[in-house]
Amino acid sequence: MIWAHYEKDSGLGQTLEEHLKHVEEEMEKGLETVSFSETVIDPNDIKNTGCFHDIGKITSYFQKYLTTGKITPEKNHALISAALYAGYYEAVKKEFPLLSVAAITCHHINLSLELPKGSAMDCLDKQYKNCMQQAKGDIFETKVSFGKFCGEDLRTYWRRTLKAIRKKENPEYFFALQLLFSKLISADKRDSAGILDYGKDAFQGDVDTYLARKMNGKNAAVNSDRQRIRESVINRIQMLDEEQLKNQRIFTLTAPTGTGKTLTSVTAAILLAERLEQINGERPHIITAVPFLNILEQTIEDYKGIFGDVLVHSSAASPFEQDVGRKRENQNNGENEELMPLQKRMLLTSSWSAPVVLTTFVQLFESFLSGENNRLLKVNRLVNAIVILDEIQALEAEKYPLYAVVLDMMAKCYGTQFILMTATQPKLFDCAKVYSYIPAGCMELLPEYKQYFAKLKRTKIYSLMSQVRSLDQLCDYIEENQLFRKNILIVVNKIADSIELYQSLRDRGFYAMYLSTNLTGRDRKRVIEDARNRLADKDAEPFIMVSTQTIEAGVDLDFDLAFRDLAPMESIIQVAGRVNRSGNKGDFCPVYLFDTGHANQIYSSMAVRTTKKLLIDKEVPESEYQKLVEAYYDILLNEEFVSFDWEIYQEGILKLDYEKINEFKMIRDGDRYSVIFIQDEKAEDLTGQLCELICKEESSFEDKAMIQQCFNQLGQYTVDIFAGKLKKNLPTSFADYSKDICGKKIQLNYFVVARDDLDRYYNETGFIAEEADLFMF
Repeated sequence: MIWAHYEKDSGLGQTLEEHLKHVEEEMEKGLETVSFSETVIDPNDIKNTGCFHDIGKITSYFQKYLTTGKITPEKNHALISAALYAGYYEAVKKEFPLLSVAAITCHHINLSLELPKGSAMDCLDKQYKNCMQQAKGDIFETKVSFGKFCGEDLRTYWRRTLKAIRKKENPEYFFALQLLFSKLISADKRDSAGILDYGKDAFQGDVDTYLARKMNGKNAAVNSDRQRIRESVINRIQMLDEEQLKNQRIFTLTAPTGTGKTLTSVTAAILLAERLEQINGERPHIITAVPFLNILEQTIEDYKGIFGDVLVHSSAASPFEQDVGRKRENQNNGENEELMPLQKRMLLTSSWSAPVVLTTFVQLFESFLSGENNRLLKVNRLVNAIVILDEIQALEAEKYPLYAVVLDMMAKCYGTQFILMTATQPKLFDCAKVYSYIPAGCMELLPEYKQYFAKLKRTKIYSLMSQVRSLDQLCDYIEENQLFRKNILIVVNKIADSIELYQSLRDRGFYAMYLSTNLTGRDRKRVIEDARNRLADKDAEPFIMVSTQTIEAGVDLDFDLAFRDLAPMESIIQVAGRVNRSGNKGDFCPVYLFDTGHANQIYSSMAVRTTKKLLIDKEVPESEYQKLVEAYYDILLNEEFVSFDWEIYQEGILKLDYEKINEFKMIRDGDRYSVIFIQDEKAEDLTGQLCELICKEESSFEDKAMIQQCFNQLGQYTVDIFAGKLKKNLPTSFADYSKDICGKKIQLNYFVVARDDLDRYYNETGFIAEEADLFMF
C-alpha cells in the first residue's frame, strides 16, 4: 500500500491514489469562468498539477517516514513531484510547465520562482531512481516513465522559461500562478483534513424577510429614497441580457450616505448570483470586504440576519464564533454532531470555505498580493465570486493604479464580479493609465444617482479654515456660538490632537466622549454603543464626540452638526454622512471645516492641497457634494501620482518577482508594537492560556490552532502603538510577563499591561504616552 497520509497509532491513512484523485478532481472544478490565453495556461494544466503534486511520495524514503517517523533529506517529495510532472508534460507538449512546476515545488512553503537549491536539488537523481523502482508494475508507472527530468535539465529549463516569461511582461502569468497555487494548496490541505465538502452549499438569503423582521412589522414608506434606490438597482440587474451578465464584471453603486447602500448591495449580489446560476449552473458565493474593523462589526448583524450562516475573517475573528465550523446536522437521527477540531475550523476560515464571507480590505488585497502560503489559500475562492467592496473610497489614492489592475485582471481572468460601493465614488479605473493599462468599463447600478444627491439638503459644508486654525480657537468657536447645546462630532487627524481636544473640552465643562484607535476594540464598541443610546434619548444631555478618522465610514451615528480638520475630500464628505442622516433635524445642518495644519502629516499633500483649493472660504450645500467630489477626482487624475507602487506592478506582477510582491502592504505607517491591555478576567485567562500553549515542549496541530485563536480574541484588548510612544512609558514586555506565568521568557513583539497596572498606562483616551507629539493616527 502506498500512502499519502498515515497515522502510526491508529494504523489508518489515505492512499496516495485516493489523495491524488481527490485533489485532481477538486482542481478541475469551478473553471467555467476562468479565462487565460492558451500560451499562459489551460484547464488541463491546472487539473494535471493536482494529479502530480504529491506523486513523489511513492519513494520508499517517504513511505518509511510515514510509518517510522525517520527523517532523511530524500523523504521530501515536493521537488521530485514537480520534476516528474515536468518530464511528463515535456514528453506530451514539448514545453516546460514552469507555473505548474513552481506551484508543486512550493506547495508546502511560500510561493517563489527562485530555483530551489541545496539538499532538495541534490537528492533528485537518487529520488528519481527510487520512484522508477517503486512504481514498476504499479498504477503510477505510466506517470513516472516519461524520461528523466532532474538535475541540470530542470535547472536549464527553469531558468530559460522564466527568462522568456519575464520578457513578455504579460500580467496573465502572475494571475494564473496565483490561482493555480491557491487551488492546489487549498485542495491539498482540505482533502488531507477531510473537509473538501465544506463550503460547497449555495447560500440562502432574503433581504425582504430580514427587513420585515428588523422593522418589527412596521412598513417603511413606500416612496422613500431607500426603497426607490433598491428597486432601481433591482430593475437594472433584471434588464441585463445574458451576454451582459457574462461579460460585465465590474459594477459601481453610488448613492448618498444613509440611503441603505449595504442592504441594497446585498440585494444586488443575491440577484446577480441567481441570474448567473441560471447561466453557469452554479450559484456564485458572496464575499464582502470593508476597510475597517468597526464597519465589519456592524455589518455582521445584518449579514447573519439575511443569510444565517456567515464566515467572518479578520484579525479579530475567532474560529469558535464561526457557524461554518459546525458539522452538518445528521440527517438520519436529527442530532447535531460535535464541533470539528479547531485546526479544521481555522482551515475553513483561512480558505474562505463558505457561501458567504465577510472580511476586510487588508485580508483581500494582502492575501492576493503575496507569496505566503497561508494567505494564498483563499485566492481561488475569488473565482466566479461576487465581491462587494464597501466604502471603496477608503483605499489609499496613491495606490489606485495598482488596485485598478488587480481588480480588472481578476474580473477578466477569474470571472469575478465586483460591486464598488460608496457615496464618494473614486475614478479608480481611470488611474490605471499610469501603468499604460486599459481596463474594461464599469457599469453603474444606479445610473440616476446624481438626482438623489441633487435634492439633498441635510447638511452644508462651511469653511472656517481662515479663522479656526488651532484647537483652542475651535473650543472658543463652540463656546462663543453656544453650539454645545447640540450633539456635536469633531474629527481631527492625529491622536495627539484628539486627546488634547478632549481634555480641553472637559476642562471647559462640556460633556465629551472619545473615540480613536488608541482605545482597544472592546472599548471602541462600548463608546459607539453609548453614543448611539444617547443620540436616541431625547432627554439625554447633549455631548461632543471627539474622534479620529476611525468614525468616518460605516458608523451609524446621527449628530446635529460636525467639525472636521482639513483632510482629503472623501473624508470630509464621509464625516458629513454622520450628520442628520435621516434628514429629520431640519435643513443644512452645518459641517464646519477648520485647519490645524496637520493634514499633510497624515495624508497625501496632493489630496489635501486639492481639497483646500476647492473649499477655502466656501459654503457648499449637500446637493452639490457630488459635483464637488467629481471635480476633486478630475484634478487628482491630472496630477502626477507621487507614489503608486510602480515596482510592485512592474517587477512583481509583470516579472513574477515574489520578493517584490511580498513588499506590498496596504498601510505603511512605521514600526509599531502591539500592547495587550488586561482589562478583564477574560483577557487574563486568554493571555495565560497563550503562554501555557507556547511553553509546551511539543505542540500538536490543535495547540497551534489554539494559539492562533488566543491571538485573535486578544485582538479586542490590543492597541498597536508606534515604538517612539513607548520609550518613556514602557509596559512590561511579553517575555517578562510570560516568565511570571509559565516560568519561561517568550520572545514576542508584544507588550502587556496587567490589570493592576492599567491606571498607569490606560485611561478614557486609551494608551497614555508621556510624549504626546509622538501620536499620529
